[in-house]
Amino acid sequence: MALAHACRITGVNREEHLRASHCKPWRDAINEERLDGENGLLLTPSMGLDPKQPPNVGAFSSGQRKYLEFHRENVLLMSRFLEHL
Repeated sequence: MALAHACRITGVNREEHLRASHCKPWRDAINEERLDGENGLLLTPSMGLDPKQPPNVGAFSSGQRKYLEFHRENVLLMSRFLEHL
């Protein structure tokens, strides 16, 4: 919460509705990465997004982009691969 004050997707800024979510999962991260504020995004757990109209979530820092790239390649794409097995 030192780096962000609202959900990157919905803009919700009430703390009771926000969850700090790791981009690079805790199980895959070293201690330094686990505590790195750039390895997380504030999100609301019930977003209900329309995939046909993706939201504009703003720009990411270089550190956030590094962690998001890991997530895309090792979490998101892997989960889609495993669904088809």
